[in-house]
Order: sequence, then C-alpha cells, then structure tokens
Amino acid sequence: MDDRFYILVSGNCSVERNGASVGMLSTGECFGETSYVQGAKRNATIRAAGDVTVIKVSSTLLEQVSASCQLRFNRVFLRALIGRLQGVEFRTN
Repeated sequence: MDDRFYILVSGNCSVERNGASVGMLSTGECFGETSYVQGAKRNATIRAAGDVTVIKVSSTLLEQVSASCQLRFNRVFLRALIGRLQGVEFRTN
C-alpha cells in the first residue's frame, strides 16, 4: 500500500476485479484515489489497454498544497466516486 493515486493523461485502462473486467477508464480519469482516504483499501486492478501516460500524485504531498487546491481535488474525487457508484447501480438494476 502506498499513498499515491494516478491521473490518466492519455490512453485507456481496464478496471478488473477478481480477474474479470468491470469497467474502463479513459483520458482524464483517475485511479488509486482510495489511497487518498486513510485506511481505505484498494480492491481493483488497473490494466493498461495499450500505451498510456499517467501523472502520479502523492496524497501526502497533496496535503501540503493550498486549501483551495485540495478542495478542487476533493470535488473531482467526489464526482468520480458518484459516477462510479451510479454506474454500479445502473448495472445491477
């Protein structure tokens, strides 16, 4: 476990759980953001679907940036989380 999360700058990745594909990530999306929440555990594998470029962000360093920058990151994470939860809801209905 580490304290980093990643932002997909270019390319696509599959999201896998227990060896089965459960979704795709594309440019602009993030993964590993559960490391941003202390004590949260990652439970998916992210596999590049070809060439990708990512930005690696340390959540420890993110804690040192301005409050407004942290707020922006938190808003993006919240939107991503809501989108993923809605996607799961739609797939189960």
